[in-house]
Amino acid sequence: MNMKLKELLTKISFDEDKFNYFIDAKIDKILVHENSNVWNVYLSIKDSIPYEIVDLLNKKLSSYVENKYIYNIFIKVENINYDYIYDYYKAILKDLNNN
Repeated sequence: MNMKLKELLTKISFDEDKFNYFIDAKIDKILVHENSNVWNVYLSIKDSIPYEIVDLLNKKLSSYVENKYIYNIFIKVENINYDYIYDYYKAILKDLNNN
């Protein structure tokens, strides 16, 4: 894990025992659109990570920014674990039903 990502995870109080999911990850870039308060965070990672970990990352980041900003996380995965796909789709469908 590169230092920028480790600093981000530490800042948002991400559970340190789950850092291992990001061992091969790095922040490629962060684009800040000041006029709209939108942050786009681009990560790349070697292997897929479970939906629960991405969801936890979203929750911790949301809590950290206290709804002052809108953020989007984009994750580029080198090796996709298709066993995780179902959980991602299930979460997407749940979100669509709630909106």
